[in-house]
Amino acid sequence: MLKIFNCWPLQAIVLILFSICALKFFVVPWAWVMLFVSVALFLAIHRIKSPNIRIGIANALAIPISMFFAEMYLYTLYGSLPLARTGSYTTDGYTRPDEDLGYAPIFNIERGLTVHSDTTLVYDVIYNIAENGLRLTPSSNDISKRCVLFFGGSFTFGEGLNDNETLPHYFGSISGNDFKVLNYGFHGYGPHQMLSSIENGLIDKETEGCSNVNVIYSAIPDHMARAAGYSAWDGHGPKYLAYKDTVIRSGNFDDGDSFIYRKLLSKLRLSFIYKTFLDKRRNDLVKSDIDKFFSIIEKSKQLLSSKFNNLKFTFLLWDKNNLSSLIDQKNSDIMLTYLVDNKSEFYLVSDIIPQYKDNGSVYTVSAFDLHPNKNANIRIASFLSAKMIDNN
Repeated sequence: MLKIFNCWPLQAIVLILFSICALKFFVVPWAWVMLFVSVALFLAIHRIKSPNIRIGIANALAIPISMFFAEMYLYTLYGSLPLARTGSYTTDGYTRPDEDLGYAPIFNIERGLTVHSDTTLVYDVIYNIAENGLRLTPSSNDISKRCVLFFGGSFTFGEGLNDNETLPHYFGSISGNDFKVLNYGFHGYGPHQMLSSIENGLIDKETEGCSNVNVIYSAIPDHMARAAGYSAWDGHGPKYLAYKDTVIRSGNFDDGDSFIYRKLLSKLRLSFIYKTFLDKRRNDLVKSDIDKFFSIIEKSKQLLSSKFNNLKFTFLLWDKNNLSSLIDQKNSDIMLTYLVDNKSEFYLVSDIIPQYKDNGSVYTVSAFDLHPNKNANIRIASFLSAKMIDNN
C-alpha cells in the first residue's frame, strides 16, 4: 500500500483533490491550499536529482508557507464561522436572474429561513414576496394616492425580520395606514438598482395614480462600492458609466467577462489576503467611483421628479457613528460632506437613535447578524412619520 502511494502521480492527484475540497468546504480555504502546495513542493524535492533545482524549489517553498500563515492570521482578525441556513429559502429557490437589476426575488413566494451560528439561533423568519416582486408590507394602504417608496439594500428589505417588522411596514403602521407603502429594497442592492428600476419602468405600475410621492433611500457607506461593481454577489448588476455630469447605462458588470475569469475571481474572493489587500470593496475608492455614486443618486432624483409632480426625496444615512470599519467611516464622511454641500434632504441614523452602536443587543438582529431589528425600525419609522406629517 505504501509503495502504491509513493507513486508521484497518485500523490499529485491526492493533493489536487485536497485543494479542491479546501476551496469548497474549509473555513480558511486558501490557507489549506497553500499548505498542500507546500507539501507538494516538499515531496518534489526528494524526487529531483539536480541540486540547483532542489535549491530553487526549497526557496520557492517560502511563498506558500508565508501565504498559509498570512491567511490564518488574517482569518483570526477578520474571519468568522459561516452561518448555517436552512428552510425553504435554501431548498425551493429564492432569487432569479434579472437583466435590469442583476438579480431579484422570485415573484409571489413565501420562504422560511432559519439561521444558526453553531448551536445558537440567530433568527427564524418568513419572507413573503408579493406578485409584484416586492417584499410584502402588511400596513400598506394600496388604494391610497399618497405613496411612499423605500429604496435600499437589506436594511430596507428587512433581513432577518418578518414582514411585519420591517422599516416600511412600521412606517405605514405608525402613519395610520394612510400611505401606499412600497418596499423596493432587497439583499445586497445599491443605488444602481434603484436607478435601473426607475429607468426601466419597474416602478410605474405600482405608482400609477400616486398624486403625492415620498421616496426614502436608506444608504450605508458600502453602497458606493456596490454601485462601482465591486460586490461579489452582484456580478451581473446594472453597470453605469460617467457621462458629462450624469451617468448612462452600459449593460451589466460582467459583460465581456469569460466564464474562466468569473470562476477564478469567485475563488480568489475566498482568500483573506485578497479581501484585505486587493478587494476594492474593502479599500479606498477612487474619485471616479465616488462621483459615480452621487451621479446615480442625482439622476434617480431627476427621473423621479419628471414622473411625479409632488416629489420629496429623503436620504437616510447609516452614518459612521454606527460603524466600526475605518473604510466605512471614511465613506460615511464623504457621503455626509456631499449631502451638506448640496443642501440635500437627509437624516442620520445616529441622530435618530444615538445609542444604536452601543446597544447592539437592543437594536440589532443578533450578535451574529448586525442588521437592524424591529426596535431600530420602530424608532426610525416613528421619526420619519413625524417628519412627514410636519412637512405636510
